Amino acid sequence: MDSFLVIAIATLMIAATSLLFYELTRHIWDLMPRLPVRPRLRILVLIGGIWVGHAASVWLYAVVYWVLLHYTFLGGMTGENWDGAFMSLVYFSSSTYSSLGAWRHHRDRRAAANGGDSGD
Repeated sequence: MDSFLVIAIATLMIAATSLLFYELTRHIWDLMPRLPVRPRLRILVLIGGIWVGHAASVWLYAVVYWVLLHYTFLGGMTGENWDGAFMSLVYFSSSTYSSLGAWRHHRDRRAAANGGDSGD
């Protein structure tokens, strides 16, 4: 049952971030022709909007990790730099979101499935 819940949460998170990016880029795309700036600067607006979308996704994942750690029994976090603070979850979220890896924090085996590794 835990595996099903973790898979469901992971699927919902992928759907949520996909919807976030769809809506964000759709609004920026609609705005771009009306911007009173040169076309090259319009591209910078698009790039900035995409960056904001990535930042919002990182924070969304951090909030979900916090909820899972405090309100479920799906696993936990350990590590030499793990202090239990929300900002540690933001760091963990950004390092796993950007594919840099989570070498400072380690999830136990039950929580590992949500992050895509074996938990070892």
